[in-house]
Amino acid sequence: VALAEKPEGVQVVVSTVKTLDGSTVEDYANQMYKKYAIGRDSRGILILLSVQERKVRVEVGYGLESVINDAKAGNYIRTYAIDYLKQNQFAAGLMNLQKALVKDLDAHYESKRAAAEAAKATKAPVVTEQPATRSVASTSQNETKKNNIESSPSDTKKSNVTSSQNDKSESSNLLTLIGFAGTALMAALALLFGIKYKRSENSRDYESSQYDKKLSSKEDKISSLNQDVSRLNSDIGKKDKEISSCKNKYEALKDRYDRAKKLHEGLDSEIDAMIQKEIDAHDRAVAADFDRKYSDLTTDEPLKKCMHRGSRAFESFEEKYNHAFSVFSNLNKAQKGYIKTDMDEMHRRFDEGMREKSKAIAREFNETLKSVTNQKGKEDNLRTFERTQSSYDELDEFTRGFVDAALISALSDKITAAQKDREARIEREEEEAAERRRRSSYYSSDSYSSCDSCDSHSDSSSSSSSSFFDDSSSFSGFGGDSGGGGASADF
Repeated sequence: VALAEKPEGVQVVVSTVKTLDGSTVEDYANQMYKKYAIGRDSRGILILLSVQERKVRVEVGYGLESVINDAKAGNYIRTYAIDYLKQNQFAAGLMNLQKALVKDLDAHYESKRAAAEAAKATKAPVVTEQPATRSVASTSQNETKKNNIESSPSDTKKSNVTSSQNDKSESSNLLTLIGFAGTALMAALALLFGIKYKRSENSRDYESSQYDKKLSSKEDKISSLNQDVSRLNSDIGKKDKEISSCKNKYEALKDRYDRAKKLHEGLDSEIDAMIQKEIDAHDRAVAADFDRKYSDLTTDEPLKKCMHRGSRAFESFEEKYNHAFSVFSNLNKAQKGYIKTDMDEMHRRFDEGMREKSKAIAREFNETLKSVTNQKGKEDNLRTFERTQSSYDELDEFTRGFVDAALISALSDKITAAQKDREARIEREEEEAAERRRRSSYYSSDSYSSCDSCDSHSDSSSSSSSSFFDDSSSFSGFGGDSGGGGASADF
């Protein structure tokens, strides 16, 4: 509605019907467009959907054929509507399509209006008005002189009096005009000064407001930084207390150690041995814990659990091995020396599992390929073919080695066939649209209107058309007409 209310009067109308009553969607949409006369100067679009025949049509009026050609109309249907309609989401598809058309048309005419305004502003002529008083006075003076020449001596005196009076009148008018012009000039200067003063005042107020905002922001930042400094000072105080406590404990322990060393000369060696023994015991415990958790990864048991369960079963297999490798890499040299698990065997088992995972993925993908390549090489299946090809491209090179090459070749052939089917459909639609425009142009020509069968054709067409539509519709068009341009699609 907002688009229709703009100067161009463009209307984008949506209509849904249960059935086409045996008519083609192109003829049905064309007659409906003409009946409701959509768009001012034929700048209109009718979006028609028939539920029973599962067809959708974008009918374009004469006035928009240069903006929305047949190919572009078909692209709108495929891009904004067809996916929704195939899933029976009719409302979403129609509204999405209408919204896209309205947005693009509005932007198109908005840019045209802006360009026209810019051109008008640059070509506007400058008009300077001359006061009419002067010419009137001159005419009066000329007439007076003429009368002086033609009149008798007795009339000359009267004429001179009249001429003098006219001169006074002219002078008075000129002074009045000068006074009026001066007053107008003063008023204009006062107004201009007032506007500039007001703008200057508004500018100062705006700058002052912006300065206050910046100042407030700076003050908030300073307050936040002061709070951070206060918090950091508090943390420093706590750390100083902890350091002081540690120093006191260290001094006490050092004093005890010095006393014990005096009483027992071999204390240092015994302490070193005790510490080393504790470290060695810890390393042995860490190694034993690793062996207990991951020694089963050197057997075929983890792989047996994944086999025959699909590719997803290998996710936990891979995660467990990667975790074991990560833990092992973080052990120190002594701890690795105490480990009894054969890490080379663990790596071999992992590689074997990854190979089986690739095979499982390839087996599942081959089943998908068989199902997909059994479909016809038609445009309706093109998206499925392309998604399958994309999934194949995302596989790693090792996994692709297990995929059936013959099925991949068949998929490529299906994609080619579907693309050709799409191109043939587009070409066919363009040819049909051109034929409809040719017929419409012929039927609307003077030669066809003057033929003997004109009345009978008009009557039958009228009766057929009247049975198509509900006359109770409250829609009001702007007198537009369509020549059959647009595009259709099945869903």
